[in-house]
Parts: sequence; C-alpha cells; structure tokens
Amino acid sequence: MVQINEQIFPFYCRTTKKDLDIPEPEPDKIISCDMNPQEQRLFEIIHQRYRGNILSMYIRLLQASNNPYLLTRDLTEDVIKDFFYNEEEEVNESDSLVDSVDKTVYLDEEIKQLVSEIGMTSKFKEGINLVNSLVNDGKQVLVWGIFVDTLEKIKSELQNRGISCEIIYGGTDSEMRKTIINSFKAGYIKVLITNPHTLAESVSLHKNCHDAVYFEYSFNLTHMLQSKDRINRLGLKDDDYTQYYYLMLNNEDIYNNSIDEKTYDRLKEKEKIMIESIENTTLTRLDFDDIEDIRKILSEI
Repeated sequence: MVQINEQIFPFYCRTTKKDLDIPEPEPDKIISCDMNPQEQRLFEIIHQRYRGNILSMYIRLLQASNNPYLLTRDLTEDVIKDFFYNEEEEVNESDSLVDSVDKTVYLDEEIKQLVSEIGMTSKFKEGINLVNSLVNDGKQVLVWGIFVDTLEKIKSELQNRGISCEIIYGGTDSEMRKTIINSFKAGYIKVLITNPHTLAESVSLHKNCHDAVYFEYSFNLTHMLQSKDRINRLGLKDDDYTQYYYLMLNNEDIYNNSIDEKTYDRLKEKEKIMIESIENTTLTRLDFDDIEDIRKILSEI
C-alpha cells in the first residue's frame, strides 16, 4: 500500500463530509427494553438449538429480538442474501455464506407457545410507540428493518394508529418506488419503511426527514453507513439536525445479553476504523470478515 500511495498521491483527492460542512448527526439515541420471561426463554432455546452454526444462531437471535414469528419459518436463500448483500450485488450461486447457514426451522410446542405468547416483543412495541410519538410531533420518519415480514408488521401496526406509511423492499417495482418516494418527499406519507438491501443507496431524503429509527440492524457496516446517509448528506441547512434511534432488547443475564447491543458496538467499532481511514490522506485497505464479525459478537453473549 505504501508504494501505491506514493504513485497515486499527486492525482488522488478525497472529499469528506467535514470538508463539505455537512452538519454532524446528533449523538445516537439508544432505546433499551428489558426482556420479559418468555423472551428470555426463547433466547435460551435459540442458543441451545443453533450452537453448532453461528450464522444461523446470529440471524435467529436478530429475528427473535424483533419478530419471533420468523422463527417458525425456514431461512430461504433469498432471505439470507437480503441479509448479507445489497440489491445490486451479484451473488455467486455457490456462495459459502449462503450455503453455510442452517436453513431449517427447529419448531416444537414450546417454541410455538412462546411465539404466540410474545406476539410483539418489548422492543417492537417500544419502536412503534417511538415512531408514533415522532409523527405526533409533526416529523416524518425513516424506519429501517431487515426482514420483509417485519417491515409489513411495522406498517400494519402504524396504520392501526392512523399513521400514513408505505414500504419499499426488493419486491417493490421501480415505478412504485418512485411514487412512494415522491409521496414521502411531498409529505403525504409520514413514515417510509424499508431495508438497506433495497434503499441504502442513491436516494436523498434529507430535505424533509431528519429522524431514522432502526428496528433491525446487522453487523454490515456498508448497509449501515449507506442507510444513515439517506438523511445526512450535502444540502442540509446549518440548523438542520439528524437523529438516529437504535432499538435494543436487553437482558442483564450475560448468557442472554443483548444481540442488538453487541451488534451495535461492533458497528461503531468498524465505523471508527472506516472514518479514520476516510479522513486520512492515504488509501487504506479495509477487510471486514463476516464470520469474524459474528464470532466477536456471539463470543460476548
């Protein structure tokens, strides 16, 4: 890398957000919710059933944190690809990440009963209340999730409260996407619900939306940074704010410690490395390994 930098330095220029005087976001707001006994038990079962496959365990823990119903369904290849990749990325059919996930569901009467009793997790309820409060304050909100079923569930709950909202996901055609985005920008839609796989790039929503709520998020730093940039970009006025909210389901028991908190901590660690690299005057090669990320996260849970 030293030789490369010496050769390209006279021709190399990097412009950062700081150079463009883009207002910095407010400190993240963490919305923590304690697990109830049913949620604790469900997390224990997931640890027991998937201990031999850390990829499956990680995805299932994220599902249980927000939308336990997903535990009753197999992990399809499309769901797994949406989890790891952007819509524009070409995925090798023999991709090792996709192939290494245990796609089957371990469903017994206890899990069925727990999923039925939990319904909406404490975290999910708090997220709906938060979005409702922001809308009541006259704000438009960008909501981020991962799994399509969760996006639909968020939409249903918000509509039940009389809030105008729409979803954009991989199955939304290009014309409908344009219609929804334009309606959101015009203020006809108060809440736009989407996932980074679909809407993490090339959309500017910063002129009318300054609040983003993360119901679901993974260790994928590219997804996170691109999603944050939808409302924090060139064109913000000096007195505009940008606020990100992260929902977390927590437990004081170390064994059941928060998958959300550990994922968030790993994201912030990677983001710090990335920002230091971007603001440096030299090119730096950054390699983040998905499996290593998951090992780091699960080793502390």
